[in-house]
Amino acid sequence: MRQLVCRIEALPGEPIDAAAAYFAQHHEGVMAGLAVHEPEAIALCVPPAGTDHDAWRSALAGDLARRFAPVRCNLVAAASAESEAALLDYLEGAPGITGHYLAAHE
Repeated sequence: MRQLVCRIEALPGEPIDAAAAYFAQHHEGVMAGLAVHEPEAIALCVPPAGTDHDAWRSALAGDLARRFAPVRCNLVAAASAESEAALLDYLEGAPGITGHYLAAHE
């Protein structure tokens, strides 16, 4: 399967600021990546954050999945490279998972 992995290295700490920064600085690049690479799935890796970020991240994952179906779209957050890799590996082998925010609990 062709899974496009997009990494966002930093976002602000406040949820509303983080959502605004994503859309201002990263959303167009993600959209372009979907158009150019034509993946079967996209995993958007974002920095770990508190549960107060869950709502906007879950909404983004769901909105991307609906917009680009049948391309699977998910968000992943992990503090370590090992945890991120484990989540990405899981998504590679889970063709029914789309529109979700997966946060590693480390």
